[in-house]
Amino acid sequence: MPNYRYVTKDGQGKTLSGILEAANRQEAMNMLAKKGLLIISLVEEKQRAHHAPRDTAPKKKIKIDELVVFTRQLATMVDSGITLVSALYILGQQVENRYFRKVVLD
Repeated sequence: MPNYRYVTKDGQGKTLSGILEAANRQEAMNMLAKKGLLIISLVEEKQRAHHAPRDTAPKKKIKIDELVVFTRQLATMVDSGITLVSALYILGQQVENRYFRKVVLD
């Protein structure tokens, strides 16, 4: 069943919004009307692929050469007996790309 994103007003004029599951648009409208809500907007949500969650921030890029060097250094540190968390922290402090640093340290 599709999901519908709605914006409504209740009897006191308070704006309410949310997502409603209904068989079709008309059923969604009827469900909101039965609750005594005035429909401002009712839009069907498009199905998204179930990959990574959508992020509103613009995507930053990590250069492949930065990733290769980082991965080699990480492997060397872990092979030498340093714990993964410690290795990530140490390498995260050394990464010049601010976005990449945030990713590693998070």
